[in-house]
Amino acid sequence: MRLIFFITITGFLIAAIPAHGDPTRPPTPAEIRAWQAGRTADDPKADWQLQSVLIADTRRVAVINGQRYRTGDRVGPARVVAIEPGQVMLEHDGDRFSLTIASRTQPVRRTPN
Repeated sequence: MRLIFFITITGFLIAAIPAHGDPTRPPTPAEIRAWQAGRTADDPKADWQLQSVLIADTRRVAVINGQRYRTGDRVGPARVVAIEPGQVMLEHDGDRFSLTIASRTQPVRRTPN
């Protein structure tokens, strides 16, 4: 009976060890992007991607990581300060920074007249 109890408790303790404490685990996609951009994985901007901006007469909406946000909303620890065409201004710990939509346009080919 004590053996079963010991095995059960040991299993719960092993499951409770945070994943970032394992030095052999592969990096997460966020950690890889942060490393490639020269930022730390603790940087909250590492995971935020502006996907769309909607500007209408009565409202402005930004889509960041698939979620809709308006001015004043919180994106994790940051706050949306402004929504402009193609970019969103965020504030985190007194610092302001912007997220922009990545340009995926192709050059326009001109046809001879």
